Amino acid sequence: MTHMNPVNKLCLPVINWPVHDLRLWASVLTPASSPFRAASVASTWSPRRRRICEQAYGQWLAWLQFENRLAPDAPPEDRVTPERITRFVEQLIKRVSPVSVAMMVGALVRMMAVLRPETDWAWMRRLYQDLKAWAEPSRDKRAAVVSAKALLDLGLRLMDTAEDGDPDPYFAATQYRDGMLISLLITRPVRMRNISSIVLGVNLVSDGTGCWLRFPQEETKTGVEIDMPIPDALIGRLEHYLIKHRPVLLARREKGTHMPMSLWVSRWGTAMAENAIRTQIKKRTMAAFGHAVWPHLFRDCAATSMAVESPENVRLAAGLLGHNTFATTERYYILAQMLQAGRHYQETVLNLRSNTTDGEDE
Repeated sequence: MTHMNPVNKLCLPVINWPVHDLRLWASVLTPASSPFRAASVASTWSPRRRRICEQAYGQWLAWLQFENRLAPDAPPEDRVTPERITRFVEQLIKRVSPVSVAMMVGALVRMMAVLRPETDWAWMRRLYQDLKAWAEPSRDKRAAVVSAKALLDLGLRLMDTAEDGDPDPYFAATQYRDGMLISLLITRPVRMRNISSIVLGVNLVSDGTGCWLRFPQEETKTGVEIDMPIPDALIGRLEHYLIKHRPVLLARREKGTHMPMSLWVSRWGTAMAENAIRTQIKKRTMAAFGHAVWPHLFRDCAATSMAVESPENVRLAAGLLGHNTFATTERYYILAQMLQAGRHYQETVLNLRSNTTDGEDE
C-alpha cells in the first residue's frame, strides 16, 4: 500500500497518487515502442489536456480519500461506481460553475478510458453529455452568426479609419490593433488560446516565402500543428501595425519593465491578456452589428459562410478550423442550411405580404 499523507486538499498531486495508478498513467503516456504497436491516445495529448486530466483525476482521488473510500491497492475501475460519481459531482456543483463541472467530469471520463480502455464507460459518457448540455450557455448561435465577409469588412474598416479620428495616437493604435485582431481571426480562425498567445518570431514568422502563423502540435487543442500563411491582403496592414501602432502601445508600459514580444499589446504596454482580447472583440462587434460576436463564434461564422457560399467545399473547413474529422465541421453545414431556410422563409413571407398589400390597395 502506498503511503499518502492525510489531506483535505481538493486535488491530490500526481506524486501522491496510488502506486498502481501512477504506473498505469506512466504506461499510457509512453509512446509506442515500434511502428507495429499502437500507442495510447493519451501519449498524443497536448500538455494542456494532460494537465486538465491529471487535475480531474487528482480531484477524484482526493474526494475518495476524504470519504475514506480510496483503497489505494484497488484497480482504478473498481473505485468508480454511479453512486460515487453522483456524490462527487454533487460536491463539485457546490463549489465550481456548471461549465467547470462538465469539463472536470469529461476529463475524468477521458482518464478512465485510457487507464482502463477495456471497461465500458458509456454510462459516464452519457453523464458527461448531460452535464455539458446543462452547462451550455443560453445564447443562441444562430442569432449571433454573421457572415465572414461582414467580419472581415469590419476589421478592415477599423484599420482603414483608425487614423481619421482622434489625433491621439493611442486611440488610433488601439482601433488599428482591434481591426487587425478581427481580420486575422476571421481569415485564420484558430482557437482563442492560440490567437491570444502569438509571439513575434515564434508563432508569427517571415521566412522569405511569406508571413506565417505557426503553432507546434503541443500548443494546439487537437494535437495537430498549425502552419498557415497570413493572407496577402493583411500583410501590408500587419507591417503597418508592427511599425507604427504597436510601438505606440509599447511606449505606455512602465519604465524598467520587460518589453513583451507578443503580437497584441494592451493599453498599458503589456502583453494583452486573453480576456482583454475577448472583451475588445465583443465591444467592436457589438457596435457594428448590434450584438456581440464572441471570438469562438468566429469559427462558426467562417465555417458557416463556407457552407453557404461554397457547400461543395465545406469539407475544407475541417482543415481551416483544425478539426481532425469532418464530423465536427458538419454541424456548421447543418447550421448554414437552417439559416438559409430561415432566410428563404422570411423572403417568402415578405413577398406574400407585399402581394396581399398590393391587392388591398387595388
